[in-house]
Amino acid sequence: MNREQERAKRRLEKNPVVECNKIQNKYYPELFAKFAEVDDPRNQSYIEYPVRVMLETMYYKCIGGISSMQEMTRNLMMMQL
Repeated sequence: MNREQERAKRRLEKNPVVECNKIQNKYYPELFAKFAEVDDPRNQSYIEYPVRVMLETMYYKCIGGISSMQEMTRNLMMMQL
């Protein structure tokens, strides 16, 4: 494999989440801060995760083209292995 092919391969191997974050930070850096400002109508005694975490998870789910919560769980479990 020549040098140009190696560079092309390295570009493709970049972490898609990191690349997505770069784009998001460039064009809408206050997005995650806005997530934290969303009113949470849930009963406070039942809250396990803050609304910001839930919205960020859904953001990455949609960006990744994941269509269901079960698929997201499987994908996240595979990433942890």
